[in-house]
Amino acid sequence: MQLSVQIKHLKRFLKQEVSHSKRILDIGCGDGSTALYLISSLHCAVQGIDLDAGRIHRANEKFKRKARRGFAVCSILEAQDMRRTFFEKPFNAVIITHSFHHLANIGKVLRKAKSVLANDGKIIIAEYTNSFGETMDDCPRFAARKIKLLARNAGFKKLKKCNLSHGLFAIVGYKN
Repeated sequence: MQLSVQIKHLKRFLKQEVSHSKRILDIGCGDGSTALYLISSLHCAVQGIDLDAGRIHRANEKFKRKARRGFAVCSILEAQDMRRTFFEKPFNAVIITHSFHHLANIGKVLRKAKSVLANDGKIIIAEYTNSFGETMDDCPRFAARKIKLLARNAGFKKLKKCNLSHGLFAIVGYKN
């Protein structure tokens, strides 16, 4: 299956899952493509964080050039250093798409993600499967059951796995 088909399935899933979320945190936002899609289709506010200064710059330039009804901004910040005071208000959703495997100190990142969520907030972690993902970028991947275990240990509840397409899945969990 082509990567573009998987991205289409992911975007449709994210749009459905965050449809009522007005504030979204995108951990590992990269060049801002996901944020731009969400603000364009849902008219929400997305704040992204990533460590790559070049990708953050491209994301913010992209936001300036494209007409949209929502708001997005990306900042350089290591996910494990998130703290509630960095953000103005709590988020309704935290998304981590195609970047979970790049996070250092995953348990701490998940606990921090939970702390910046509103009480009824949710986390969405989308990843490629081992067999598909490693052939794309040579990065190791986590099995869905491992991600669920890590999220459960961080305090997330009602965890569920959603198969989005061949080689791509998402884990959804709730703060309360």
